[in-house]
Amino acid sequence: QFVPPEQRGETAPDWAEGIRLTREVCAVADKPATWVAGAPRGELTGWLEQRMAGSRRRRESLVWFALVAGASADTGLPVALTTALCLSRREVRLAASIPACGARLDPLLSAASVAGSQWLSFFREAGEAAPFCLLVAAAGCADDRRDKVAWLLAQYFARTPLAKPDALLTGNDLLGRYPHLSGERVGRLLRLLEEAHADGLVQTPAQALAFLAGAALVEEDKKVAG
Repeated sequence: QFVPPEQRGETAPDWAEGIRLTREVCAVADKPATWVAGAPRGELTGWLEQRMAGSRRRRESLVWFALVAGASADTGLPVALTTALCLSRREVRLAASIPACGARLDPLLSAASVAGSQWLSFFREAGEAAPFCLLVAAAGCADDRRDKVAWLLAQYFARTPLAKPDALLTGNDLLGRYPHLSGERVGRLLRLLEEAHADGLVQTPAQALAFLAGAALVEEDKKVAG
């Protein structure tokens, strides 16, 4: 039985903002080819169908997540609403992450200059919610900002170093050269390497090894091992 949020001690969401956002998000999602340069319509539509819709129709999922993005920006996702809609755990996690991802994205879109590693950090935190967060950002924004969102969507679907970097080195590669490294240190070095890749500092495995040779994390573990 559905119990209104206020009766459960929760803050009632502002559905007016969610409805406004829903209209705008649906409008930009319906015509991605007109504004997503470098990301074919099929890729964006396919993502909506495969990653969000599940057994639901694409439009139903699009409307639901847009409502959540608008309604839960300040209040969080109402427990009663998720119960009434019989959402899966995955859907709850994805929907609940959207407002935080949007808050992280907004200052990056407004900044005059953003390092590649900063975009990588956003995509890491957003995870599978990233394309939808970008759709929300594109809804109703100025043309120059929408161009930047379109560029980011293209980065995501093309799996560039800014969004989904391919590993230049593996953990085994590092342990083969630096057997003294701990598992935790290997993870930190691989993360550092991804950021350097996103910033354009390294492009090849050889460059990656040269970059890590002078990394403080490698030197610190050498001292401990010695």
